[in-house]
Amino acid sequence: MSVPGFPNFFLLYGPNTGGGTGSVIYTIEAGMNHVISALDALESSHAQRIEVRQEVADSFDAELRGALADTVWHTGCSSWYVDQKGHNVAVDCYGVLAPHGHH
Repeated sequence: MSVPGFPNFFLLYGPNTGGGTGSVIYTIEAGMNHVISALDALESSHAQRIEVRQEVADSFDAELRGALADTVWHTGCSSWYVDQKGHNVAVDCYGVLAPHGHH
């Protein structure tokens, strides 16, 4: 996962990276594959930095919030999955094996 405003910085396990039913080890390995691919692209393009654009991060966050809205983790139950603002900050609703390109 990349964060706007922090070039060349990657999180391997952070907000919305848990699958709820999947393996944390698999998630971290998938994250490492993403980091290695990003660093390979950085090197091959001779660039100095790689960073997600704010508008892309915002778009993904809106998509994620919408996808989580009707899930078992976010249907009105009070749990540690949901923060004070009602946002699910723990679970990735797509799952670690989903072919959606976000991992």
